[in-house]
Amino acid sequence: MNLQDKVIQRYSKNLKLLEMLDNELYSRVLGLDELISHNEYQPRYELEYIQEREEFDIFDTITQTYLYNRKPDQFIKEAVQNTNFDKINSVDLFYKNFYNSTVTIDAEQIPDDTDNLEMYLHNDIVEFTKVFQNITYDSKAIFSNIDKFMFVGTLLGTHIQSIDKKIDSKSYFITEANLEIFRLSLFCANYYELSTKKLIFSIMDDRIHFLYKFKIFYADNFGANHTIKYYCSNYNIEDYFERVLEGLGDVSPFAFTYPTALKQLLKKSFQNIKNGYKILDTKNYHGFLKNKPVLLLGAGPSLATNLQWIKKNKSKFFIVAIGATIKKLIHHDIVPDMIISADGQKLVENQFDDNIVQQIKDIPFVASLMTHQDVLDKFDFVYLYEVMISFKETSQPLAGYSVSEVAFLLSYIFGAKDIYILGIDLALDQATGDTHIDTHDYKKTFDISQQQQNDFLKTGSYSHKDTAITVKGNFKENVVTTTIFNNSIVAFNKIIHAIVSGDKDIKIYNLGEGAYLNNTIPLKLQDINIATKIRKDYNDTKTFLESISSSCITSSEKEYLQKSLELIDQIIEKSIKLKSTKVKKYKQFLGQRSDLLYTMIDQSKPYKQLYLYEILTNYIRIMEPYLSYHFNIGVPDETKVIKEVKKIWCEQVKRICTEYKDLVEDLLSLNIR
Repeated sequence: MNLQDKVIQRYSKNLKLLEMLDNELYSRVLGLDELISHNEYQPRYELEYIQEREEFDIFDTITQTYLYNRKPDQFIKEAVQNTNFDKINSVDLFYKNFYNSTVTIDAEQIPDDTDNLEMYLHNDIVEFTKVFQNITYDSKAIFSNIDKFMFVGTLLGTHIQSIDKKIDSKSYFITEANLEIFRLSLFCANYYELSTKKLIFSIMDDRIHFLYKFKIFYADNFGANHTIKYYCSNYNIEDYFERVLEGLGDVSPFAFTYPTALKQLLKKSFQNIKNGYKILDTKNYHGFLKNKPVLLLGAGPSLATNLQWIKKNKSKFFIVAIGATIKKLIHHDIVPDMIISADGQKLVENQFDDNIVQQIKDIPFVASLMTHQDVLDKFDFVYLYEVMISFKETSQPLAGYSVSEVAFLLSYIFGAKDIYILGIDLALDQATGDTHIDTHDYKKTFDISQQQQNDFLKTGSYSHKDTAITVKGNFKENVVTTTIFNNSIVAFNKIIHAIVSGDKDIKIYNLGEGAYLNNTIPLKLQDINIATKIRKDYNDTKTFLESISSSCITSSEKEYLQKSLELIDQIIEKSIKLKSTKVKKYKQFLGQRSDLLYTMIDQSKPYKQLYLYEILTNYIRIMEPYLSYHFNIGVPDETKVIKEVKKIWCEQVKRICTEYKDLVEDLLSLNIR
């Protein structure tokens, strides 16, 4: 078979693989083929055979250069040599402060209503760290297996199979920014020979589709989510550093952990239901704000610099303010029409001292169902919404990474069609490095003087909480933000995309100096043209909220709660049985508990509305990578270690389920209607 026949055959086999794995990508490749064959598209890149190297190269017709510098075989050789079973060129997904302490925090010193719920998670992890007595940030660690691998940029993909022969990973995430280049790789790379592996392609995807596919990659073989090895082609890949960072933030199991879900979300939500608070109908859309321009105010740096404009124009907007802005607004004689809060911590009461409360006592307070009792006690007109859980028949879960996204969602649900957002910068003050206005409890200051690019993959400096990165700005080309804010940007973009896809009438104006949000209109304050004042009446707002809210639980809701307890009893029973079985190896333990994992993961999915699925899977997503990591790098006396690990794991699963059961049974004691 001559060379031309070989590459055509390889191309055909790869297309069949794409048709099976990713039909949308398959169709895009065929579409590009069609355009090229009919001379409707002039390719920038050409496939050229380098005779003396017996390999193909890519010729860039614009720059008149070869992407492999006419030495493709040398590129492949170096790629394989530089890819090993070590931590070089990898993303470490462990949080050092969680996974490397062997000191237990005395639970007796933790108040039952503590805000520092990370202590409970810390103690659970410490039970395992005491067994292993080994730090996870050992740069010299050598893996037995590399189970997850990322190719950032394909070029011709000829290095991919060579690296696979050496690494033999179970899952590959293959990205390429240019569809033309990827199409050429189909003539050269034997992707079809990797068909027994988990292959996920993200080729010239927009950010939303990239994040969607990265989430699939992350969810596959979740036990391997301690380290992701990667190889970069170093051609047109810079944007992917930022995308991977977004993806990691979007899937982090530490965004909302199982102790927080149990001790804050469920415990406080159920208690507030028992106390008879009104719960809003968020499943249906209402027209209350349809004809009123809404000014949504957050506690970002741009709020402080535009207070005089807000004061001058406050009569033209229905002002929705998040709780952290209230001190600053009231000090400048700006009284909002509605206050939104989401955080369940006791610390939130600091936003509303007695002097402030006296000035906002008539304003409706719309808060999450998990809001702390001490905060609710400060207000006379309280209306709650379910966040993350939604077992109420009139609710849909309002999920966002921060209160800003939730406040935006509520504004839309209440009928707003013209939403102006200010102070939701989701970026640092570009002069000072401040995260928030000076009255915010969580204000931090970053040193942004040296911030140039998103290079965490190159430097290994990724931190969930403390990495500063650059993103597209609302008015500037780029602005510096944090990984935490970036998670909110991702969440906001998803929410806005979903809304504007179904509602062409809504207009969202971003007035801040911070990050750009997709599908919003950047608008300078001086360019806003609203001449008419709107009628403001707190009683109207309260009447509206009263009309769409109710209290107590129904018989069908109670039945749903009761069925979840039946599953919990099964999990407890199976965990007790598993604890008593004998085990000698880690792989044996994985096989023994497969039925229990199926019950915990698959059979809990019908109870997502109670957050039960998330609680159980969050525990697994936090603990499993840690266990897998140690048995991957090897542990002395594996039989002794795995016996201790199994005992701890079973006891913790049982305890989590028992805590959930106690909370639900307490709620079920409430009279129903």
